[in-house]
Amino acid sequence: MDFSLGFCSVELTGENETITPELLQAISEVVGAGRNLAAEDLYVRSMFVTSDKINSQGGRFDRTGLEKLCELIPGAPVMIGHDKSKLPIGRCFKAEIVERNGEPWVKAMFYWLKSTTGSDDLRKNIDGGIYTECSLGFNFRLPQCSICSGDVRKCSHVPGHEYRNISSGSMEKCHYLYRDVNSVNEISLVYRGAVPGTSITSQILQEHSQFASIDSVLVIKADEILPNMSEFSVEPVYHGIPFVFYREMGTFHQARLTDGVALIR
Repeated sequence: MDFSLGFCSVELTGENETITPELLQAISEVVGAGRNLAAEDLYVRSMFVTSDKINSQGGRFDRTGLEKLCELIPGAPVMIGHDKSKLPIGRCFKAEIVERNGEPWVKAMFYWLKSTTGSDDLRKNIDGGIYTECSLGFNFRLPQCSICSGDVRKCSHVPGHEYRNISSGSMEKCHYLYRDVNSVNEISLVYRGAVPGTSITSQILQEHSQFASIDSVLVIKADEILPNMSEFSVEPVYHGIPFVFYREMGTFHQARLTDGVALIR
């Protein structure tokens, strides 16, 4: 870059709603061919659906179970309160295991259309902290007892009761593991999730962007003065540290710097 545009007014956005081409492709794979959805037509949010902790019913997923959920969640509908008499309000399109507070969690991403009735109210209630928790509806074949490894429906152990571990001699509270999970029917927004800590968030790019600084999304107020280029060097005047940004869907994003070289793609 061999010229300077001078000063321009910028501000950091409070939240990150950028739908990357990778996320849009994942949505397209779920909805199927013939439905051409554009990023500007969609709202996208994420849900921390479940962890490996014991839930209020006395069951839990191990790592294998969490991985299976990630395979089954894409395409699952998003409901309200497990009410199957009503149609979905959104649809999941991606799921993965992420670390949250030192624990593995299944993070599911879902979308809904901006043009539908009530869509902006849904966004406001999620982002404003009114709708904060979620619950998973799924099918499985075997509830495996944590004490004897048998079918908890047939053995003598009762979830929630304590029993002595023969190997260690310590007392352990019985629970059961979800084995042979074969379908995810839906994920619902609920008043209280079965697993403590479920939540819904607007931070959709935390684990999905290939760029390092997710929080440094810039809105350029004087966009009309900038030439039609994909890369700019932006230097904050208060401490003189250079940054490189790229333009995508009308918004500028900070690129990752490696040895002084900007990695845009």
